[in-house]
Amino acid sequence: MYRLIVTSTSNPINTKYDDVIPHADTEGPQHDPEACLRIKEANETESCFRGWSILHLACHSDSKLMVELLLQFGADINMCDYHGRTPLHHCISSGKNPLAKFLLRR
Repeated sequence: MYRLIVTSTSNPINTKYDDVIPHADTEGPQHDPEACLRIKEANETESCFRGWSILHLACHSDSKLMVELLLQFGADINMCDYHGRTPLHHCISSGKNPLAKFLLRR
């Protein structure tokens, strides 16, 4: 990831899942807006990646090293996903308390 960030001609740091996987071209419940709305209403937002940034993904995978790297290169710590959740929300809701504390210190 470090190599990709450093050698990229654009800034991939705040790239969202939707930017890489367009919803209109993809089939399946993960990309269906109605399915995402049902997921939101059922409060099972962990199964929907819409709006996730690379920082959301790093928090979801509990990768402190990747989180640190992304923050050093300017990742937006307050970026919200489709369901209005920040990377910190993901850490707290999934019980990744050490990573949540790390984000709060940053």
